[in-house]
Amino acid sequence: MLSNQTRPRRIGVFGGTFNPIHLGHQNLMKNAMEELELDELLLIPTYIPPHKVAHDLATGEDRLAMCRIAAEGDPRVTVSDIELCRGGSSYTYLTLRQLHRLYPNSRFFLIVGGDMLLSFDRWKRWRDILRMATLCAAPREDDEHDDLVRESGRYAVMGQGCIIMDTPVVEMSSTQIRAALKEGESAAKLLHPGVEEYCRKHRLYQEE
Repeated sequence: MLSNQTRPRRIGVFGGTFNPIHLGHQNLMKNAMEELELDELLLIPTYIPPHKVAHDLATGEDRLAMCRIAAEGDPRVTVSDIELCRGGSSYTYLTLRQLHRLYPNSRFFLIVGGDMLLSFDRWKRWRDILRMATLCAAPREDDEHDDLVRESGRYAVMGQGCIIMDTPVVEMSSTQIRAALKEGESAAKLLHPGVEEYCRKHRLYQEE
């Protein structure tokens, strides 16, 4: 049996626009760390998301700052600017390749939402991603779990496999939060207090 000193570190990789990061993201992070028994979770805001159009995108500096606020108090979470520093489209295979160099003797767990799993075979060099990390998908809707289990079957036997996480569904979106902030409404039930304060202080997502 491997000792704690020689076993590979289990590192979660959770990327996204985080525009802004909200309590649904934080809930997923917390559950992933427990369920996957992670030693560390890397929270990585994208520079340019390759899989979707990002509306009202705050600057990388602001999104990085909000992620750091949300991660305060949990030493297992590291907020990384790896994709912001690299620039260009934030392709996951490039990030994982870089992380393998930065974190030797580590096993990576790529954490995605259920919608991302259902389109995963359209990701750039997705087969390479499966060789570099275990794909871990979390349902975003209550009726999504069975579809994810069926879809995961094709990836489970490839590379490092695929896990459907047993995470409680928290239905909220950054889109609805940006709309609330734009209208001057409270987002206290959707955001970390410090993140909401940051948005208001820096007038993020508000009309000029």
